[in-house]
Amino acid sequence: MADAIPRLAVTKFEPPRPPRTVMPRDQPVAALDRLVEEHPVTLIAALAGAGKTVLLTDWVHHGPKGSWAWLTCDVTDADSTRFWTSIVAACAHLGDGIGNEARALLAEDPLALDDVVPSLVNDLARLDRTAALVIDDLHMVPADAVAPLGLLVERLPPAVALV
Repeated sequence: MADAIPRLAVTKFEPPRPPRTVMPRDQPVAALDRLVEEHPVTLIAALAGAGKTVLLTDWVHHGPKGSWAWLTCDVTDADSTRFWTSIVAACAHLGDGIGNEARALLAEDPLALDDVVPSLVNDLARLDRTAALVIDDLHMVPADAVAPLGLLVERLPPAVALV
């Protein structure tokens, strides 16, 4: 039943290229560092075009490679199976074996999110370093597809932040 797993573009898991001319954002990047260090969840909200994605891109590029996972959401993530397959695929960038069982569970039963989320949490808890899952443009995903994110937040290991 491997056909149940949606095919995803690899570009969803990399921050976009920064604009050619960007003002240095040392203070906002440092502030974001502090927020992520102090809080398990950090929400960045501002009007369209305010520079949220540019700030996040600067932030991840200033951190050590492998300490973050990136997911850019879009209208194709409206389906909960596709959204959670994307979350699991993004987290896989944090280390070998992260998300393997969760991916298999999604392939077996795309609606088994009550099993997928704990499996992913268990994998994230094995990380030997701090890490962040950055979800850009989450507003593109309807609430019903995102709902299990609350369970992920509740169970997030101390070394992992959600941004």
